[in-house]
Parts: sequence; structure tokens; C-alpha cells
Amino acid sequence: MGVVACRGQPADTSPAMAGATRPAVIPRGTVPPGIDGAALYVREGSTHQQAVDFFTLNPGGISYGLRGTYGQMVPGAASTFFLSQDEPFRGEFYLHSGLEHAHDYGLLCLLDYIQVPCSPGAARFQMHEGIAFGDAVMVPIAARVTGEGLHDLLVVFQEDPFLPLPVGEGPLLPGPAGYDPSQDRTLPNVRFARASLSVEGSVAAPEGAYIQGDRHLDDEKLPGFVPSDRAEPRGGGPARGWIIWIETQAPAGGMLNFYLHVGREEERRYGVVAFVDFAQVPIHYGDEEHIPLYVHSPAGEWQSVPVSIPVPAEPGEYELRIVAVGEPYARLDGLTLPEQDALSPYPPSSARVLLRVE
Repeated sequence: MGVVACRGQPADTSPAMAGATRPAVIPRGTVPPGIDGAALYVREGSTHQQAVDFFTLNPGGISYGLRGTYGQMVPGAASTFFLSQDEPFRGEFYLHSGLEHAHDYGLLCLLDYIQVPCSPGAARFQMHEGIAFGDAVMVPIAARVTGEGLHDLLVVFQEDPFLPLPVGEGPLLPGPAGYDPSQDRTLPNVRFARASLSVEGSVAAPEGAYIQGDRHLDDEKLPGFVPSDRAEPRGGGPARGWIIWIETQAPAGGMLNFYLHVGREEERRYGVVAFVDFAQVPIHYGDEEHIPLYVHSPAGEWQSVPVSIPVPAEPGEYELRIVAVGEPYARLDGLTLPEQDALSPYPPSSARVLLRVE
């Protein structure tokens, strides 16, 4: 379960030692006597009533996560599930609200970093409106994987994904009522719940072609994941940093060019995905089209990757998001939730970019 109230950057945690004692194959759990293997396993502390009780004493924030069935559980691993050959994953995404005011939540599912319906027949992007204190969102998940080895399943969601712009106000100004974080385009607040699906216990990861940046940034101490329309940071000395990218424009039916600036002290690999109005679009690097784009960031290097995405053919205003997931197809069994969080950059997404198509 993820809990978000006032959250800082997760501490860097190496999964190497955590994986040292893990078995060579991922074991399937044993269904307790008298329990239906197809029933959802609800961990202690993650029931709806327990969430309400927690937020009553600790108001603010949300809790969310992915749960699976008893029959697909892996012992001691909340985010890893065992699938037999040709057996679909069956589970549920849950979100409990402890926030004072009602919010809308938009969500989508990625299987191996490709957008898919969360279950057969479901919309590829779902909106759940008016979720207030004590309310819950429960979304059934049914995902069928192809091939052997490990597969990644993610539920990506955002609070209030479509921000109306008040009359006379720009995208950075939330309006005459004063500052409202739900109306601030500089806040990414794209989050995801992640699960690792193992077919027959295999830990073999799919092969992917990872690219590296075309050039190194001269600046150090600017780690992270920064999608931007700017090639370089602004300012100098302690004030040097990135201008937060919150709006852009492009010709209808054309391409939007921008940069992915990535780097940190540790070596990392990222799966990068792009969405226009929360529909996945390919990312172009050079003459190649990628869905997703896999990026390798060597230890201690800060690199810049020039990329582009196709722009809708119809003029109008669209929401653009770029999301990076750390260490695609990593084994999650044996890792705590904070260790899993530390695999990805912070924040893991762009800000709320308003794309004006002309």
C-alpha cells in the first residue's frame, strides 16, 4: 500500500543485498485451507474500514495499491505474483481517500509499458469523479501476458488530471481564490502502483534496447528525471536549476521536440512513456520510434536525450505527461515498498504540461 500525505524524496536504497537471499525461481504461495484461491487477498491494514479509521486519526493523503488473489500470491512479496502458463493475472487496484475535499482521479493500465484496458472491455483511460474523505475507488484488473519470464504491470493515476484554466489566468496561476495545490500545474502528482508478474516462477527479464543520452550535461548536482523543452538549466551557482515545463505549443499533425534530462549517482535504467490526453503516444529518438523508450543512465552521469512525439491532428488544448519507471522488469519480491519506490526517479513524471496544438 502506498500512503501519500506530505512526502519527501525516498532515500536511495540498493536492492542488491535484498536480492542476495532470494531464490533462483519465484515460488507460488499455498492457498490456506478453506480459502477460495480466486478470492482477493486483502492485506492487514488495507481494508476500506481500516483506511477510514486511519485517516480519521490522521487526516490528509490517500492510500493505494494493487492486490491479487490467494492463488497467485508469492510468499512474503506484496507486489509479485505467480502465473501459470496462459493464466491471466486477476486482481484489483484500490485507492482510499483521506482528503478533506473531493477530487477526480484518472487512471490507466500499462502491461510491459504498453497501455492496455485494465480489464477486457474497460476503457483505456478511466475517470472516477468526486472521491471525497472516506470514499474508495476499486478497479478490477485482468491482464493476460504473453511469453515467459517477468512482466511489469502498472496502474498509473493522477488526481484532478484535467485542470480548467480560470479566465484571465495563465497555467501557473491558480486563480483569484488563492493558492490551491489541486490547480497547480507545477506539481506532477502522477503516481503508480506496480506489480511484477512471473510466468511459472521464471525471473528472466525481457530484452530491451536501451539508449543513452546524445550529450553529457556540464552541470553536476542536478540529478533526477526532467522532461523539458529547454536544452540547458537556467541561472548560475546555487540558483542554477530547471525551469518547470508547464506549457508548450506545436503545429497540428506535426511533432513536438523536447529533452529528457536524466541522471543520478547510481546507475539506473528507465522505461519512459508519453501520454497526450492520457492516451499513449510513441516516443521518437532519432529515426526510430519507441513504445516505450528504454533509457540507460550510467552512474554519476547527467545526460540529455533529445526526443519527439507526434502531435494530434486537431487543433486544441491537450494534457501532456511523460512518466519514467525505474528498473523495468526488476524482481520486486524481497524488496520493501520504500525500496521499490527508490528504483524510480523522484518525481517520476513531468509536471502538468498544457499542449496547445495550432
